[in-house]
Amino acid sequence: MTLVKAHIGKLELHDYDHNAKGALSQKELHSELSEKTLQLFVDSVSFNSSAKQIKVDPAKVPEADENGKIWIGNKTERGILKWVNRIRFTEGGFQAIRDSVQEDHQMMYPFQSKKKCMTVLIKQQHPTYGNMTMQYTKGASEIILDHCQAFIDCHGNEREMTSSDKAHFTQVINEYADQAYRTIGVGFRVFGDFSAKFPENDPMTNDLVFLGIAGIEDPVRDEVPNAVRTCQNAGVTVRMCTGDNIHTAKAIAKKCGLLTPDGVAMEGPKFRKLFCDDESEFMRILPSIQVLARCSPLDKQLLV
Repeated sequence: MTLVKAHIGKLELHDYDHNAKGALSQKELHSELSEKTLQLFVDSVSFNSSAKQIKVDPAKVPEADENGKIWIGNKTERGILKWVNRIRFTEGGFQAIRDSVQEDHQMMYPFQSKKKCMTVLIKQQHPTYGNMTMQYTKGASEIILDHCQAFIDCHGNEREMTSSDKAHFTQVINEYADQAYRTIGVGFRVFGDFSAKFPENDPMTNDLVFLGIAGIEDPVRDEVPNAVRTCQNAGVTVRMCTGDNIHTAKAIAKKCGLLTPDGVAMEGPKFRKLFCDDESEFMRILPSIQVLARCSPLDKQLLV
């Protein structure tokens, strides 16, 4: 997967050659984007990720890069971190950012399919906020956006999230999703001072500050549409169950030849509500469902 689009500080970043390996400055990404804003976004996605690179023996692992390293972990996170490694001011890439904080000064709250997000708390000597405990949260873009009461602008200033601002970010999310990009929302807040204790449970809250949106491309493999047609011609019903939002899911399903004009695409929460509220309607519509987006493990169980 590859980060091909990003909207940070309420700015759409310039297109760039995402297959190249050269460094990118914040000015190349957007002339009005401050280093302060970009640093917040880069810190957030670097700390709040489980993907990483490890050293291997290139003679035994052919896919190792020129530095003898391979990527492991979540593919979406890998795509974001590869982009971080190209940002010119992050010498040493995401790993240098992680290494700047000792292990006992961080607490990770892993991704939960029910919440569609993950969080990390970091006791950090932050250049803007001072010695504080910072919370970085990322996940399903519209869910992160719904938990934000403010956003960071291109100059690094915190602004109140108005209904107009929210509509702007929602439009960006939908535009990315309509291009079949997986959309990841990124937010943060100052959790407390440096001495704040890490809670046992995920500190997800409704007063986050929105940092931006990453658009991740996961191209449909060439053989997939033909495989879908083969199954359909054999009388096999093919359905997509995904954690992506409804726009991304529909765009990908159309590329696969899976979503037909009379097929139904639905989100998990609506699917579950229909099952609980109107069983007859649920059973009527069930055969027509071809795409189930933002679905949970329970949704998959109900579907089969």
